[in-house]
Amino acid sequence: MTTNYLRRITCGRLSWPRARVLLALLTLMLVSPAAAQESGAVHVLTFDGPVNPLLVSYIERGLQQATDHQAAALVLRLDTPGGQVDLTQDIIKLLRGAPLPVIVYVWPTGAMAGSFAATDGRTFTAPPEGWTLGTWPNRASHYAGSPETLAGDLIREGVTGVSAHVADPFLDGAVRPQVLLPAYASGFSLAEAYYLAMPFLSWQTLVIGDPLVRPFPRREADATAAGPVATAEPPAPGRPPVASRQPPADEIDPATELPRLFAARRLATPQAGRLDRKGLELALRGESRLARGDEAGAYEAFEQAVAAEPRLFQTQYLLTERDERAQEWARAESRYRAVLELDGNQVVALNNLAYLLAERLARPGDALPLARRAYTLSNGTAVVADTLGWTYYRLGDLAQASRYIAEAVRGAPDLAEVRLHAAAVAVGTGQLDLASRELTRALELDPSLDGHPLTAELRAALAATPR
Repeated sequence: MTTNYLRRITCGRLSWPRARVLLALLTLMLVSPAAAQESGAVHVLTFDGPVNPLLVSYIERGLQQATDHQAAALVLRLDTPGGQVDLTQDIIKLLRGAPLPVIVYVWPTGAMAGSFAATDGRTFTAPPEGWTLGTWPNRASHYAGSPETLAGDLIREGVTGVSAHVADPFLDGAVRPQVLLPAYASGFSLAEAYYLAMPFLSWQTLVIGDPLVRPFPRREADATAAGPVATAEPPAPGRPPVASRQPPADEIDPATELPRLFAARRLATPQAGRLDRKGLELALRGESRLARGDEAGAYEAFEQAVAAEPRLFQTQYLLTERDERAQEWARAESRYRAVLELDGNQVVALNNLAYLLAERLARPGDALPLARRAYTLSNGTAVVADTLGWTYYRLGDLAQASRYIAEAVRGAPDLAEVRLHAAAVAVGTGQLDLASRELTRALELDPSLDGHPLTAELRAALAATPR
């Protein structure tokens, strides 16, 4: 069992309702035409047929009317088998330039769906009648271990393709709609479009649908996706140059070892513009190698990446995880401190370094100010509260340890290590029945903890103390 995994914090964690993006506003379809004329209301356009000039004109008029009436949003309810690609691009430009929010609702066929929810693919068994979305703290509102939305609802309603998550992939691993939809509209099949839109393949994300469905005609990738047009040898005098065929969108970019289309997308983000390009390319190369199972090559690229651009904090954390797995505690400490020199507010580095110092290096006094700062900056995130509580435990301050560990249990009741720490604190405070329950729950959540040294200590303490 590797403790470090449970220490990891990712700022881009997915959760409902904060991050759900697609199909959250389907109830807007119930707005009546009469209500749509009121200022601040939602206007609804409905179109049934192929993509043609009539649709373009219809959308133009609808956008103008919605703007004139100061509508809150415009919903386009679209049932289409596809059509002219150039007109589709014109429609996309219209919608992108709209002065108000536009929700496109493709139904009943051809719809692509997904959400930035962490657990929407956790089950495909229908929930009880009347179940609604809940919150994480209210466990009574959970269904199948989560309060979040269910992709199964979209499938039941007839969606053609949907991506969902059986566990939190973090935003790093979420399907990118800005890649998915253009790829699908360009003629890629459902399977190809979702594959291009995934940063990497993982067990957390699944895709459901007919992999071969292709409602739009296939066309060559454009120059922005595949790179510049290459020209042939100089033409004969008097004849124009002939452009060679565009390289395919899945051609591998040698700098990142990712498909060229996706590499260009990753390198064009606002964050990427603030970082050294060479370092970012090396980091992407490492991700690509790691996804292919080339761990040695991946970490070689990661080391080169952070040497070129030390502000690649996520890459730094991947390297510290490797160091901790190898029990290279001093090297992990050095790397965390290097991150904090660049940005003293990096909660991941503060939290993980505090735990490393308190647990691995037996320096809880050095860990305490780091853990306190991480707790403050994270607004009391459960994993950080656990680190702070455990630091107090290692310092012998059981009162403070009890306070923060209890807080961690409330916020993350299904984290096995948190429950193991709660058992230790309960033993320390003489609450042996509670300690026994917490230890039992920790082992239920993670049976591998049965071999953890702390588990053996707790069992010995419980056996030696009469109750």
